[in-house]
Amino acid sequence: MKTEKPKVHRLLGSKISALLAASFLAALAPFTMAAAPSAIPDLSAGGAGWRNSHNDFILPASGPGPVTWDPAHPYFGNGDSQPPTSRVANLTNPILMPWVKEA
Repeated sequence: MKTEKPKVHRLLGSKISALLAASFLAALAPFTMAAAPSAIPDLSAGGAGWRNSHNDFILPASGPGPVTWDPAHPYFGNGDSQPPTSRVANLTNPILMPWVKEA
């Protein structure tokens, strides 16, 4: 048979829990106040936003770059001088794994 705790014990337990929670929040208050920035950071690069005028990756200066379009099937997006085309992957890119080329 299950015995219930007396009402005094339940009230005391809930008051202690509330007191512990309040003291924890009070202890965190100085840290949250100190973390407020003084100004909005400038996340632009040289005065320009993060938006690229074309939706391709920027190629690195050296080393293998991201998988781009096949040179035999160039990609043209909306707003280019030619009608838009679909992307055809360049399967000769050295970063591709063999199982990707087979698929």
